[in-house]
Amino acid sequence: MNNFKLGVDVVSAHNLLPKDGQGSSNAFVELYFDGQKFRTTIKERDLNPVWNESFYFNISDPSNLHYLTLDTASTYDLVERMYFLYVRVVKARELPAMDVTGSLDPFVEVRIGNYKGITKHFDKNQSPEWNQVFAFSKDRMQASVLDVVIKDKDLIKDDFVGIVRFDINEVPLRVPPDSPLAPEWYRLEDKKGEKIKGELMLAAQDLVPTEKMRFPDVYAKVQIGNQVLKTKTVPARTLSALWNEDLVFVAAEPFEDHLVISVEDRVSPGKDEIIGRVIIPLNLVERLTQLDMLRHQAMNILAARLGRAEPPLRKEVVEYMSDVDSHLWSMRRSKANFFRLMTVFSGVFAVGKWFGDICMYRPRYPPHMNTRISQAEAVHQDELDEEFDTFPTSRNPELVRMRYDRFYIMRHPRFRHRLPCTPVNFFRRLPARTDSML
Repeated sequence: MNNFKLGVDVVSAHNLLPKDGQGSSNAFVELYFDGQKFRTTIKERDLNPVWNESFYFNISDPSNLHYLTLDTASTYDLVERMYFLYVRVVKARELPAMDVTGSLDPFVEVRIGNYKGITKHFDKNQSPEWNQVFAFSKDRMQASVLDVVIKDKDLIKDDFVGIVRFDINEVPLRVPPDSPLAPEWYRLEDKKGEKIKGELMLAAQDLVPTEKMRFPDVYAKVQIGNQVLKTKTVPARTLSALWNEDLVFVAAEPFEDHLVISVEDRVSPGKDEIIGRVIIPLNLVERLTQLDMLRHQAMNILAARLGRAEPPLRKEVVEYMSDVDSHLWSMRRSKANFFRLMTVFSGVFAVGKWFGDICMYRPRYPPHMNTRISQAEAVHQDELDEEFDTFPTSRNPELVRMRYDRFYIMRHPRFRHRLPCTPVNFFRRLPARTDSML
């Protein structure tokens, strides 16, 4: 027997995601090697746990060491047992008619306190079959009664048909790998608790996952009409599977089909169990998302074919040639489109400018006049009246005398003569900006 060992140091982790609904998590690390398993201590309510623990695995055959792998799994909040209440609604029979025409559009509403799940409804069917499963976390339950109500779908208000009540404390427990309980028929009751016509087949049970419970090997199955595609199977060691795959389907107007997405667990070869399912009407899916997906898939197919050509073209070149991002906004494209429009309508703009120059009215002020130098902006009304008075004057003689006396008094005694002196006369005849005055 050899003494070779593999030593592993588990140091720390940081920025873990909260898992307990209170912004924290209880984390530990599991190590798997050559059929051996070790687990660190539990760091309660710590998103940045520090372990600093060492583990040693026995190496049975050193020659096979390069074929062996070391697997690690960090698990949040799986130390404590988690209780789930599963309600399976199978089918109903002999339901009473609710409409005047004697028909019924039934669906089932499963309620626990403020939480509820609703099945799909069937048109004019008194013996519908749903076969849907609802899961409720018992940690969040605030009620002790499970109500399973059958209603009649209506445009204004859904009508009450019947109800089946369960006491949650009396629901049996199931610990894996125990088989699920078989569904049973239950007689419907009215709001007063009296038995009425109609029966509902369902099963309610608690599921208690244990620490020894295996990690599921899950895959997603997507179906539209007769088209069914599946993703690859991945082990969900942290109960969070990641596929990152694109599935392409062909759908046509008026989009009456439903998109059925189910997550299934590969229990054993040839045996799968449904973990959950969601049904989405295609008419509720945004068309823009569909167009983007089709555009992206078409570009990938074209790039793959041209990449095998001679000479091969890279994906970036194919994207540029096909203008794959033409539906996205870009400043460069916006400017290019603007100048293209300006070029197309440049002739129209030129004709409009020419016609506008012809029809343009004379400006209010002549371009060769300066109103600020002429003091035309702050002129007094009396000054304008004096300036535009006719000759001979049409004003009162007293007003005219007052105006002339005013200017005579304002003059210097030296300049009150009829003719100015020679230097002043010469100065007045020099070129000045008075030519620009009004």
